[in-house]
Parts: sequence; structure tokens; C-alpha cells
Amino acid sequence: MEDNYNIWGLEQSTEDATARYGSAEYRLEDLLEQEKRLLDTLSTEEDTSERLDLERRLSEVQALISELRSFQLSVDDSVIYSAVLVSLFEVIFPEDDEEPLTFNERLSISISDSIDGFFAFCQGALLVLITISPGVLVLLIVCVIAYPIIRAVKKHRKK
Repeated sequence: MEDNYNIWGLEQSTEDATARYGSAEYRLEDLLEQEKRLLDTLSTEEDTSERLDLERRLSEVQALISELRSFQLSVDDSVIYSAVLVSLFEVIFPEDDEEPLTFNERLSISISDSIDGFFAFCQGALLVLITISPGVLVLLIVCVIAYPIIRAVKKHRKK
């Protein structure tokens, strides 16, 4: 866009979550392995206080697993549904060496445009008349023939 337009301001923003996503992937693998070990230990543990401590630790690990999966889904959705928004507002300024038009120059241009418009209208009207003239001619001939006949019929009725 910079090559084709006169850009006065440009704002770009991106977020690279690759490092955080990879880190979350490794952390998730570790937590899943830890969850598996805790479940195995919990299934063999008979001491009640130890079981409660293992269950509390297992709950914390599962919460972290859920949080990391949620983060990964969020990043996946962001990648899938990413959007590009381009708004372009172009303002053309006169060259520095160009002087603004004076009132007389603008008036002269307006009058010239008006005259050109009038001639264009006249040409269009003439073309319309030429186009419909065969139909009008036939209608005129019918009226010229029909008028004396209608007059004669009216006179004959009065008598």
C-alpha cells in the first residue's frame, strides 16, 4: 500500500503466541504424566490423610491441565478465525506549485459546464424526436383523415 498510496498513518499489530503455545504443550505433557502417576498412587494408597493430600494435589493438577487446554483452544481459535482489516482513506491534495482556483475561474468553468449540459440535453431531445417521428407521422395522418369524416358525421346527425 505504501507504494501505491500516499500513506499518512499506518497501524499494524500482531501477536506471536508460538513460544507460549510450545511451552504450554510441554507443560501439558508433564501435567498429564503427573496426573497419571497421582491416579496410580491414589488407587493403591490406603492411608486417609495421604489420600486426601493426593486428591488435593490431583485436583490442582487437573485444574492446571484444564487451564492449559483452554489456552491452547483459545490460540487455535485465534489462528483459525484471524482477520485482516484494511481501511483506506485517501485525500488528494493539490500539488504545492498549483494555485487554488479563483472565483472567476470557477465561475467560468461552471458556465462552460452548464452550456455543455444544455447542448447535451438538446442533442438528446432531438434524438428522441427523430426516434418517435414515424409514430407521430402515422398518428397525424390518421387524425387528418378522421377529422373531416367525424365532422361530416356530426353534421349529418344534426340534420
